[in-house]
Formats: sequence, C-alpha cells, structure tokens
Amino acid sequence: MPAGRLGVLAGLFALALAARLGLTPPPPRPVGRLELPVRLGAWVGRDLPVAASAWESMPGGQLLFREYRRGQARIFLTLVRSEQPGAFHRPLFCYQGEGWSVVSAGVRRLPGGGPAYTLLAQRGEVRELMLYWYTCAGRPVAGRSRQQLAMLGERLHGRPGRGGMVRVAAPCGSSPAPAEAMVGAFLEGAKPALEAALR
Repeated sequence: MPAGRLGVLAGLFALALAARLGLTPPPPRPVGRLELPVRLGAWVGRDLPVAASAWESMPGGQLLFREYRRGQARIFLTLVRSEQPGAFHRPLFCYQGEGWSVVSAGVRRLPGGGPAYTLLAQRGEVRELMLYWYTCAGRPVAGRSRQQLAMLGERLHGRPGRGGMVRVAAPCGSSPAPAEAMVGAFLEGAKPALEAALR
C-alpha cells in the first residue's frame, strides 16, 4: 500500500480513537488575528485584508495575512493556528479554485530541517512561487496526516495540541531561481519568529 494512503488511514484511525477516548478537539473558539512582529530583520510588513470566506471556513483559531517588503522585494505570508484539525487544508485547492494552474510541485527542506512543499503556479501571465508547511506545537511535521497524529499525541499528554500552517509566496518571473532565493532569505531571519507565533 502506498505510504501516502497509509498516512491517511493512520490519521483516520487516530481521529476515531480520539473520539472513542474523549480526546476530540475542544469546541471552536472565535477566530482572531495571529500576532507576529511587523518587522522581521530587514523585512517590514503590513496586514492585508482577509476575505470573509476565509474567516468562515475556519472552525476556530487564528489567522494572519501580511505582505513583507525589503526594498523592491515582496513576500506574502499566511499563518494559521488552531486546535481544530479541520482548520488546515492544502493551498493547492485554493490556487486551483482561483484559476491558477500548477506548473510544478515538489518537496524541499526548511532551513534547520523539516519538510516543506513547493508550488509554482501561473494565472495568465502572472507566476507565483509558494512554499508551505504544517506544524504542531510550532515544529514542522511531514504533511496534514502526521500533523493530526501529532496534535492527538499532544492532547494525550495533556497539552493543547495546537497545529499550524505557514504559506510563503513570492512573485516569480520566467525563472523561479530569484523567487526561491528571496523566499530563502526571508525565512532565514523569520523562521524563529514563525515558530514562536505557532506554538
């Protein structure tokens, strides 16, 4: 059986076990804005409006959508933190729903370790490079299924079981190399603050 399918089955089993043991997530709390420094090293951010549908689609938790600039360089950062596993989804679906086509997809390592997923998407003449990953208690985990298992493990030990998702996107030209370098430079200084915000 493929490893991906095993992960999904394990996640479903874990959720069923959690329900049986009374370890289901707490009732959703009101969604609020996630706190993160506006200045991250040489990057300066400003909050961007969040669509009402984004707030409505989250069953409790916190959300941040912000643009960071360093000179002419621009990064778009989205953070989600919640104790509800249903608050997290694959950004790929959002991109496709908004009319983007996926040019390429892959997996890479974050600075300091931890897996992240990459997407290169295009809509008309506009291209965008995106890097995203999931967390539990601020630490990166390998995908949504393992995130749900890790959140359950946290609750088994009497901790909140707080999950998170980070999405970093940058405008991209014909070659993704400059955008990849820009995202890497942003994460090099921002990663500790991101981890702290998602704990």
